[in-house]
Amino acid sequence: MTRYLLGLLLVCALATSSPQGFAHAVLLDSSPKPGEMLMQSPAEVVANFNEGVGPIFFKVLDVKGQPVGDPGEIRLDGTKMILPLRATLPNGTYVLTYRVISADTHPVGATFGFSIGEPMKTVDATADAGSRSIWSLAVAVNRWVLYAGMLWVAGTALFLLLLGIEGSLREDARQKARWASVLTALSYVLAVGFGGADMQLGGVDALWKAATWRSGLDSTLASSAVLGLIAMALLYAGFVAGEQRRHGVLIAGATLAIGSFLVTGHAATAPPAWLMAPVVGVHLLATAFWIGAFRPLLLSTGQLSAADSGALMQRFSNFAVPAVIVVLISGTAISLKQLGSPAKLFDNDYGTVLLTKIILVLVIIGIAAYNKINLTPRLIANDVAGVSKIRRTITLELML
Repeated sequence: MTRYLLGLLLVCALATSSPQGFAHAVLLDSSPKPGEMLMQSPAEVVANFNEGVGPIFFKVLDVKGQPVGDPGEIRLDGTKMILPLRATLPNGTYVLTYRVISADTHPVGATFGFSIGEPMKTVDATADAGSRSIWSLAVAVNRWVLYAGMLWVAGTALFLLLLGIEGSLREDARQKARWASVLTALSYVLAVGFGGADMQLGGVDALWKAATWRSGLDSTLASSAVLGLIAMALLYAGFVAGEQRRHGVLIAGATLAIGSFLVTGHAATAPPAWLMAPVVGVHLLATAFWIGAFRPLLLSTGQLSAADSGALMQRFSNFAVPAVIVVLISGTAISLKQLGSPAKLFDNDYGTVLLTKIILVLVIIGIAAYNKINLTPRLIANDVAGVSKIRRTITLELML
């Protein structure tokens, strides 16, 4: 069980990791520029991004971190964020700091210095900390838990619907998925709170403040959470429902669970949305099926006869190899869309992550082919010696 959870978290870590430079809003230009020395006080400061953003704050500070310039209201002009300065700034060193919400609901911030009339001096550490959030780690960890839980629960539903397992295997899968659905529902709620705290640069008590939750609820995290909570409720009900009612409830729950990830996040919301959202949905659907299958398949090698376990493996393989190919193709399409050019596969961290994922998926395809061609026929022939081998290969697939 521990190896199952570790492997699941590893899969989700790879699936969700995307360096900020390609996944979120990126500052393309600014006035003043980082380190620039101006000859006179600016009437306004401007930050230009690669996409439209929502401002959380936009400030000019002195070297001690105090606001200056008597700023007016922040204006948005397309991808530009503009802050008028109603007071003249004397010669000296200043800090421009901002924090915005990008199209994928992730907060993005930066701080840099500039000067007026003289070379830039060292900036006080308090002025340089304006865009750092203590909640970033909590957001990242909860995102992994949310991915893991959603894919496990939805994947279990898909596995039960497609393969129709019975007996103790089915009961174990349903029981574990019920617990996972409760944990995932909690994670959806925390995503709103943690996201709001991260956007607001909240302190340790941020979750107890209404403003934190308002920020989270004003973002697409709210619609994702609503769909996700409904999905988890349906899936939980489907895992306890009778045979006649279960199928429809599980289908509806799995569909909404996948859909909850299509209303937020840069990959799903990137233009053209009519194309990217379905591609991301197919990617998640295929990934969920694989993740939901691992535990029942592994348990089948110990609870069923070799022949019955082999028959289950054979039925699974009819769906598994196409599912992995779908994951590979759709995942590559998503990543190339974010990269913008195949050449960037080799000159940045995001390309390295993508290439690593492609290699891992190709290895998984190879293992799946080995299982289908060599080990599954041995199990069907009731070759007990093949049980331990296929158990090891399933564990290896899980860890990859």
